[in-house]
Amino acid sequence: MYDIEDLLQNYVLENHQNKNARLHLIGTSMGGVLALYLIEKFKYKIFSVVLNDIGLKIEWSALSKLNQSIGSLSVENATDRIHSRVVAEVKSPSHFDLAYQFDLIGINLSDLVKSYQGRIVLLHNNSSLMCPSEIANFSQRKCKSLEIKTIESAGHPVQWSPEIAEWIISNLAVQNSVTH
Repeated sequence: MYDIEDLLQNYVLENHQNKNARLHLIGTSMGGVLALYLIEKFKYKIFSVVLNDIGLKIEWSALSKLNQSIGSLSVENATDRIHSRVVAEVKSPSHFDLAYQFDLIGINLSDLVKSYQGRIVLLHNNSSLMCPSEIANFSQRKCKSLEIKTIESAGHPVQWSPEIAEWIISNLAVQNSVTH
């Protein structure tokens, strides 16, 4: 997290020609969680956030299922491209080392966006393991301005396609003419 904060502050924002420039953050899965934490640090410098298949609550059961799928055959077949230490680290309970609120159901990240005034869009698959419709709806109840874009497919995360990329460009990037 500190590396990302340093990169954004000292290299991206500090060296940008426009000192009023604002960021568009796109985070997939754990990258979306990191984007939520970046809101707290850079809230006035962030124009919009796209969360790819990660809501404002992460259920323990979904984490457990995801952890099991990390050990699946598809990951085992990718070991020539993914070092075994990376797989072991991601499966470790200490992988999520950021401060968070938790309850019996899972990790609640909604406090991270309570004072954010920018745009948040949640992309999710309609039968996602990590962000099913219930979590998307919970997220919208906790953050009234959150927009949900449901993709009619399965799995985690939403797979990037030319159509989804075009939707993001046309719905988010063109709206950056407003600065605060």
